[in-house]
Amino acid sequence: MVQNLFDPRRLNPLLAMLVIAVVIAHAAGVVAPWGGQLSARTGVAPQAVPATAPTALAQIAEAQRLVGEMRTSLVAAVTANDADAGRRNLEQASAAVAASERVVRQLNALENAPRDSLIAQLTLTQGRLAIDGVNPVAAAVKGGNMEAARRLVLERTLARLAAHEDVLQAALNQHHEQLAAAYRRAQTAAEHAYLAALLACLAILAGSVAYVLHVRRRIIGPVELLGHVMRVVSEDHNYTHRAPACGHPAVVHLAAAFDRMMAGIQASFERTAPGVAAAERTAITLAGNVERSVAASAVPAALPVQLPARRCPALPNRT
Repeated sequence: MVQNLFDPRRLNPLLAMLVIAVVIAHAAGVVAPWGGQLSARTGVAPQAVPATAPTALAQIAEAQRLVGEMRTSLVAAVTANDADAGRRNLEQASAAVAASERVVRQLNALENAPRDSLIAQLTLTQGRLAIDGVNPVAAAVKGGNMEAARRLVLERTLARLAAHEDVLQAALNQHHEQLAAAYRRAQTAAEHAYLAALLACLAILAGSVAYVLHVRRRIIGPVELLGHVMRVVSEDHNYTHRAPACGHPAVVHLAAAFDRMMAGIQASFERTAPGVAAAERTAITLAGNVERSVAASAVPAALPVQLPARRCPALPNRT
């Protein structure tokens, strides 16, 4: 019966919920908002951030590098005293333009690419850079008109490069904004998970306290009361005491069984009480009779003994 009262299988769901809440709280604590950095403990980027984010960032950085290489090569081409060095620099600038076009196309094909407006601006500035910035300079250098090439570089090419760099910087800023928004979403999800885990822990704690109080009120209290009644009966041997029927059904059945046992013992005593009283009276009477018989049959210890007088014989007269 005690095993039925405290069956550990009834606590299994509660323990399972507690373990789940602890696991959720630990997982949420890894990306807690006050942790300083996202996933500071593990060093792993959150899943909410797009997986291809570094690719877009690398493409933008590569496009910016190519713009700087074009500027350096064109300036070197129009300022070189040697025609061969100018052609080599011009070839490097043309290769940088072609690479920049490929980068813009690849950036447009990415899932996390900048918005369509920025892609259109990048395409426009890239086309102007090639058609209006590099090709005329190349034609002037090939024609041997270095003065015209220098003038084109100063008047148009550098301006086209600056415009293209501005669009690339805008795309970079937008990409950073996307990463920041993904970071904030990850932080918000972590906060929500943490709060949910905290609320789950509080709910489980409140349920545990309520369950303990329920066990105390329904099981432990009635069992202690039943034990008190047993101690009173064992001390004063008064079998009229009864245990109250309250609490858990198993405790009620136990108290009822104890009350039935006490009632049976009391009934037995009530049935045998007249015979016991008569036996006691008979025993007392017999004891009195025995004492009187013993007293009457006893010999006195110091009675005086009277012996008959002894007479001496008379002596003969010799005279």
